[in-house]
Amino acid sequence: SPARTAMEQKSPERTPDRKREEIQAEMEKVQSELAELRTQLETAVAERRAAENETFKLEKEAKTAKIESKTLRYEASDLKRRVELLRKEKSDVNVVQSELKVLQEKLHEADEEKKHREAEKADAMQEQLRRRIENDRLK
Repeated sequence: SPARTAMEQKSPERTPDRKREEIQAEMEKVQSELAELRTQLETAVAERRAAENETFKLEKEAKTAKIESKTLRYEASDLKRRVELLRKEKSDVNVVQSELKVLQEKLHEADEEKKHREAEKADAMQEQLRRRIENDRLK
């Protein structure tokens, strides 16, 4: 048939050697693509492992942060309790200081009263002594 003859003339004749070369070239191309796919797979596996490791690390850090958060909340609560105790103690100290001040004022007043009485007593003794001396002179 004339159409078949024209087609045969356009494409070079495929001999067994030519077919073998084409098959070999195709196999090399497939092997190259396969090697590329293996490399991509290895890269993907490595990236997945790295991501899993990072996830594990982040989860561990999150657990640690949660524990630290609880610890800090407990410490804050403890500090609040201690501050309240210190405020109460300060209040108690203020009361005692006020009472001490009142007692010191009373002591000071008592000392002043005692000095006043001793001065009056000394004056009376001096007056008595002066009278004796005067009486002794008169005798």
